[in-house]
Amino acid sequence: GSERASAPAKRGVAEPASGAVPATVELPESGTPDWSSLLGRLRLSGAVRELARNIQLQTRSGSDWRFLIPEDVQYLGDERNLKQLQTELSSQLGQPVNLAIATVKQAVASPAVAGEQAELRRMSDAEKAIEEDPTVRALKERFGARILEDSIQPLQ
Repeated sequence: GSERASAPAKRGVAEPASGAVPATVELPESGTPDWSSLLGRLRLSGAVRELARNIQLQTRSGSDWRFLIPEDVQYLGDERNLKQLQTELSSQLGQPVNLAIATVKQAVASPAVAGEQAELRRMSDAEKAIEEDPTVRALKERFGARILEDSIQPLQ
């Protein structure tokens, strides 16, 4: 006879009901948490989401979080958006959080900037792959073909 491997049934594991509050996010006691990954867990939309994407977590000391925002998008850091971000962050962490935002003239290492840099790297890799493709090289050499730069798209 053939042997069947069966996974043991999961018992005693409570599944969260729909609409249940998600588990709180664990943060290290010291150091600066990864703002990009934490941002992915926050339920934000509209201008508040754009605020969160465009700020850099500078320091965290207990419940006090200090962020940097570039001057060109400082309008996102208005009182209403800041309060909504603070409320959602407090909810996710399961403890009160006090947010402070400082405007800076230089660019910041925000999730939005990191995403743009990753997209540029993907585009650069796609352009390089096209240029190095043997068929593309042969077409360029034999027929004088050229690549329309705007037509290159990285695979999704």
